[in-house]
Amino acid sequence: MVYNMGLTIISIRIPEELKEKMGKININWSEEIRKFIEKKN
Repeated sequence: MVYNMGLTIISIRIPEELKEKMGKININWSEEIRKFIEKKN
């Protein structure tokens, strides 16, 4: 069973080269993007 906790999923398109570079860096990209969006509000 899946519960909706008021969360929404978003997705973005990025070039394959950028995705490869992101994979080589030990960063939680979901958390980084979430923080960035929160700062903009």
